[in-house]
Amino acid sequence: MVAAEEAAWISEELAGLSVKDKRQLKRVGQVLAAMFEQPGASVRRMFGEKAGAKGLYRLVEGEGNKGISAAEVTYAQQQATLQRCAGEALVLCVQDTTDVNISQFTSMTGGGPLPRGKGTRRGFFAQTVLAVNAAGVPLGVLGQHYFEREATSDKERQAEEHKTKPIEQKESYKWLRGVLESGVEQVSGTTMLFVSDQESDIFEYLALPRPAHVQLLLRSQYNRRLATSAATSAATSAATSAATSAANAAGGEAKLWDVVQAEPLAGVIDVPVHSKTNQGERIARCEVRYKQVTLPAPPKKPALQQALAAAGRAVSDPEPVMAWMVIVNEIPSQEKEVPAPVPAEPTQKSAKAPGTAQPEQPEQPEQPEQPEQPEQPEQPLVWRLLTTLPVTSFAAACDMAGYYARRWLVERFHYVLKSGCNIEARRLGSVENLQRFLSLANIVAWRLLWLTYVARETPDAPCTVALSTVEWKALVTAIHQGKQAPVQPPSLRQAVRWIAQLGGFLGRRSDGEPGVTVLWHGWQKLANYAQMYRILAPPDDDSIFGYI
Repeated sequence: MVAAEEAAWISEELAGLSVKDKRQLKRVGQVLAAMFEQPGASVRRMFGEKAGAKGLYRLVEGEGNKGISAAEVTYAQQQATLQRCAGEALVLCVQDTTDVNISQFTSMTGGGPLPRGKGTRRGFFAQTVLAVNAAGVPLGVLGQHYFEREATSDKERQAEEHKTKPIEQKESYKWLRGVLESGVEQVSGTTMLFVSDQESDIFEYLALPRPAHVQLLLRSQYNRRLATSAATSAATSAATSAATSAANAAGGEAKLWDVVQAEPLAGVIDVPVHSKTNQGERIARCEVRYKQVTLPAPPKKPALQQALAAAGRAVSDPEPVMAWMVIVNEIPSQEKEVPAPVPAEPTQKSAKAPGTAQPEQPEQPEQPEQPEQPEQPEQPLVWRLLTTLPVTSFAAACDMAGYYARRWLVERFHYVLKSGCNIEARRLGSVENLQRFLSLANIVAWRLLWLTYVARETPDAPCTVALSTVEWKALVTAIHQGKQAPVQPPSLRQAVRWIAQLGGFLGRRSDGEPGVTVLWHGWQKLANYAQMYRILAPPDDDSIFGYI
């Protein structure tokens, strides 16, 4: 159970939840509190009692007034997130997709085929929009919707039908839907910049009508042709004209990447890169170029135009899109000369066992020691970024690179959902039930991620912005093995490092700041210490509050 003070942040997240019975709202709060204390535990262990576990099952499996709607829970978190966004000048709305695998539970109903992996995988996809401020602190979830893929054996027929489908019927509509359903029109005083990877490089997404404060930043996937109107040609630079002339001489068209790459070097920056091979973060020194471009709509082939006309769809091309491209190229490191290996000194032959006669063996030449295999170097960083925000200076181009680097946070969010909250280990009868559980886990995962990064942004703030009085007193008592907690709470950074220490963080000089993994492990231990502190605290300790 959780004290009332500790549930204040939960009440804020659920303020916009519409329920028909106030008792249901209380039950949702109790469930979230238990999930936050032990995010990865089984349902029975999470609550420690049959009544609590039964309450969770009623919420995710119940119907009518007993159950909850995943859409309503997500909407409540969206409203709480938008309130936090209103105080920011710029918010990054980071989009990404993850798959939820339920193949191990053959009795669960629903789900469709999943790509990759061995054998037949089954589950569904979740498209998440995570709000992050410019400093890299997660503000909450602005939206999450789910979809499945249809199983089909006729890939060619599916590809042909895909060409004539409206964008609203394609899977790629998820990027447009993420913008349209995020509620960002409610915070007109804040620039909401949607950040996404190269899968979102579709013209309909770039051409999507948006309010003036809603902008896009995405990684380019296609070397698109550029508009060649007279007005556009007159405004091109000498470098662009040279690239266009070279393309025309070769019988081709001016292409996006080639034109921007031909621009003069704007400057050099260092970009933090998160390794995908568990080698940790590295710093890539990169060249930066940028340019304003005009992107025409992709041309439709005659056969496709006929198919669209037969399907009753308009065949006129939309207006070109004005955008800016920033190219970030990692500078290749100079090859270092590797010294020749020094031959090893000959070693003495091994002594023979006493009392045994062995024939003389010819001496074998000493084998040189094999050098250690170096770690495989990662591919050089190349980011070709398209944005609808004006990029008129080197500083603005550097900002775009920094904003795109924050896209990694939504991947960490999905990591916390899967590894921290164990959403793929929940056997809840159906995909719909699991999606209801996932909507609750979103709040828990965000809170854990927020705690990790807010301590880095505001390290000197008091820990009471994130911990209750009971929690920080229990934490200090557990760390120092003392009988009395100090009167003044520690700083937020110190408290977070102590929580991570409970989860296995060593805190060495080279370790940097703790990550979310050790933090959620430590948080589970802190929940036990806080419960014991409530039981053993002296009667005059005013930090003990009534239970929910």
